[in-house]
Amino acid sequence: MPSTYTLLYSLLVSLIWGLTNPFLPQSSGSSPLTLLPLVLNQLGSLLFNWKVLGSPGSLAACVPAVNAMTQVFTFVAGYAIA
Repeated sequence: MPSTYTLLYSLLVSLIWGLTNPFLPQSSGSSPLTLLPLVLNQLGSLLFNWKVLGSPGSLAACVPAVNAMTQVFTFVAGYAIA
């Protein structure tokens, strides 16, 4: 069973990915403002690999949960900005 911190990090990573995913197609420019979603998304990936996957026994439990929560947050964020 993953620890409480692993679950909180999973929620944080899902939130970061879900909130930045709707903005990624728009981040093809070279200005710092358009690169912000890409940088935040990559930081979420680093956090995911460092904290979530670094915990013993968390791979089987957390990866599907993070993916599902990311889809929910992406839907909510996409609906909010549309």
